[in-house]
Amino acid sequence: MNFLQSLSMLALFIVANVVAQLGIVQAKSAITVLKGPARVLNGGKLYLDQKVILLKGIHALEKDQACKSKKKLWACGMASTVVLKRLIRKQSVLCQITKRHDENRVTAICHVDGRDIAARMLTRGLVLAKKKSNDIYKQLEAKARINHQGLWASQFIHPDEWRKGKRLANLPDKHPGIRGRTDERFVVNSTDYPWNTIGRIDNGGQSFCTGTLVGPSLVITAAHCLVDKRSKKYFRPQQIHFTAGLRGSRYTAHAIAKQILPSPKFDTTRRTPKDDAMHDWALLVLTEPIGNQFGYLGWRHGDKGRIIDNFKKRTKYVQAGYSQDQQRRLSAHAGCHFNGYLKSARLALHDCDAVSGASGSPIIQIFRGKPQLVGMHVGSIKRDNKNHGGAILSEQFGHALKRFVRAGGGKLPPGKKGRAAKHQIKLLQRRLGAAFPSKSSKLRP
Repeated sequence: MNFLQSLSMLALFIVANVVAQLGIVQAKSAITVLKGPARVLNGGKLYLDQKVILLKGIHALEKDQACKSKKKLWACGMASTVVLKRLIRKQSVLCQITKRHDENRVTAICHVDGRDIAARMLTRGLVLAKKKSNDIYKQLEAKARINHQGLWASQFIHPDEWRKGKRLANLPDKHPGIRGRTDERFVVNSTDYPWNTIGRIDNGGQSFCTGTLVGPSLVITAAHCLVDKRSKKYFRPQQIHFTAGLRGSRYTAHAIAKQILPSPKFDTTRRTPKDDAMHDWALLVLTEPIGNQFGYLGWRHGDKGRIIDNFKKRTKYVQAGYSQDQQRRLSAHAGCHFNGYLKSARLALHDCDAVSGASGSPIIQIFRGKPQLVGMHVGSIKRDNKNHGGAILSEQFGHALKRFVRAGGGKLPPGKKGRAAKHQIKLLQRRLGAAFPSKSSKLRP
């Protein structure tokens, strides 16, 4: 075989290889249907089969987008995302691709159980129809607008304008639960002690709150979190789920409640829980003693006199909870303070950055090297045109805890996890030592 023959053979091989590669690409591009479990990225965007799917015909809100309803800020972008997750749940999603933007990004019409996902979101008023969308989508949007569904009951910025930086006039650039100039929360590793003792409480699918393990199978939380808003009665214990160490789709432990032990003085029929705030606590007895495996927090007596004394000593506290804007990640504020006391409600005021969803979250003091529960956040209070956090001190619920666990108490996880827990506590102590200064210079009586 001479040189020219070899060269021609090589050329033929290269051409054949190129044709084969083009065939593979064409075969991939010929795929027009995607099917399987999907992950929700926002109210109009899915991730399926290694592709980002934009739902055809709609504008979806950004996940961090905020809206204003009745002069109050609400996380409309997060709400849209959560609703889409509920529509899909763990069902198989069928998507018909209508446009390819690149190899990993497409536009598609998607269905779950034979029902158009985009249409269902439009019906709820949580997405917007595009100008070039079909007449059915436009009619659904018009109906939602007339009925003041979702966004149409609020002031909002079009998602395209939001992405360009436009915001509503007089809309705060931070959540009202943020007490200072900046958000001082940080996301923690919720699988480490003491963070793994703090869990999310889901109550019959209506909403969620935060709770804290204070015994092997004992959780403390806010009583209003366990009340059915429709019936004004407590949920059945079987409807209450406690998930500890939640981080995205993973968690450390999960248990269902088998008994609810609320404050006997809490009135579930009151319209405003603040009227009954001092009694807004409840204990949950879980079906499993998960605290024996993962540890639980100790507690110590907290009252008005002690917080005044600690204020003078510039004592710093830690608050941690699952918030509306961090629904599946635990965020904490280290270095916040008690800065007042509301006599009428017998609530301690604090400057910890606790937003919606953090009701029932613990306020912790590191005492003699141990994290101890001294109070529990139950809501926000407006005073002197300023937002304050409101907390029940442990003097209100200590008598109930004593029936199950002694004061001080607490338990580290066994074995290697226990040694790791001691290290985490030391890191937290260092963080408190370098924490931000108080946002209030004077204790409010």
